[in-house]
Amino acid sequence: MDRPARHEHEDAPAADRAGAAGPLAGARLSYLFLTVRDLGAMLAFYRDALGLEVEFQDEGRCAFLRLGGARVALYAGGADGPAAAPHWFVSLDVEGIEEVAAALRARGVALGPVETVPYGRAAPFRDPEGNAFQLHEPDR
Repeated sequence: MDRPARHEHEDAPAADRAGAAGPLAGARLSYLFLTVRDLGAMLAFYRDALGLEVEFQDEGRCAFLRLGGARVALYAGGADGPAAAPHWFVSLDVEGIEEVAAALRARGVALGPVETVPYGRAAPFRDPEGNAFQLHEPDR
């Protein structure tokens, strides 16, 4: 049987890999945000076809559905054209968002401001190829 391909970092000594832990080592994936063209059709698909439970809905604007320990958040992107870019982003739950944001900024990550959002506070950022992320600290 073929072995799966190894990644370069897997060949590093354990001590080197352990030293690579950083501000997001304890983060959890909390949301997958999708900007959609037709919120009603997408909500029906995720709720009715996939069987996800609707946790929150703002008619015509957004819907949050439970997917295991995470949520799929559907946001209307406009009816007259393609969904707003980016079509998705990843939300990472952290504790102590101000401290984590400061640690990432110290490492050169360009984060947006920490702002109040539904279910907590968040700060957006992008990776070098433009993929969208946000730090998120849930309400307590």
